[in-house]
Amino acid sequence: TDGKIVVGGHSKGTPTTCSLNPNFVHTVCWTIARYNTDGSLDVSFGNGGIAFSSVRDGTDSEIIHRLAIQTDGKIVAVGTAFNLGVVRYNTNGSEDFKDLIVIPNSFSHQPTFFPTTPAGELAASGTTVRIQQDGKIIIGGNAGDHMFLLRLNQNNSFDTTFGIGGLRRVGIMALDFTNDIVLQQDNNIVSVGGGCTTSNCSTGVDTIVAGFTSGGSLDSTFGSGGIVINSFSTGSDSASSVLIQPQNNKIIVGGHQGLEL
Repeated sequence: TDGKIVVGGHSKGTPTTCSLNPNFVHTVCWTIARYNTDGSLDVSFGNGGIAFSSVRDGTDSEIIHRLAIQTDGKIVAVGTAFNLGVVRYNTNGSEDFKDLIVIPNSFSHQPTFFPTTPAGELAASGTTVRIQQDGKIIIGGNAGDHMFLLRLNQNNSFDTTFGIGGLRRVGIMALDFTNDIVLQQDNNIVSVGGGCTTSNCSTGVDTIVAGFTSGGSLDSTFGSGGIVINSFSTGSDSASSVLIQPQNNKIIVGGHQGLEL
């Protein structure tokens, strides 16, 4: 509401350039910067306008993919640090909580917080995040060959009323992924991305739009069993962004086909 601009990504370099703490031992960091409306760094945030986090071990896989801002001004960042990374920052740039979440290699197992790792854990990444009106955090991402949704309570616990222990992982095609999600007025979720009929995508990528109930099940009233698959070209196409039109609740999806928008 104050118009300040928050940017997330990652930094790589020597310990002194990656973190302003000289005792910091990791060289790849999640990085948040906050700017004033005139483009200057907001020095009231982090250290001179910048906040750093190491979510796992400072490997090259550590990167923020998406941010969301809560009504209280706290910032939720999601991305990857081999496993699913989630960090919530206070309004001054300090860490409120930091999670590394393990997505199991099973559709019927619950997620865990690292270092508890079930057999067959998957490399995972959070690609998108939204905040429900009740403050719960919905994360969309990809683990192994398939997409997932995960919901956290405000207190950083898994919301066990959602999916299986807070996680819904689905296999829509041989390989599928989500790039963005949006919440409908009833807290149902629309996920958009793409998928392939073969695990190496040799036949191209098709656009996937999937609807989920507020409890994490595929929405049987949406598409065919909760899923819509479209091929907009003879090559590959996928969806990267989704919005709900407030005046009529229609779903707007943006993406690309081939090398075109």
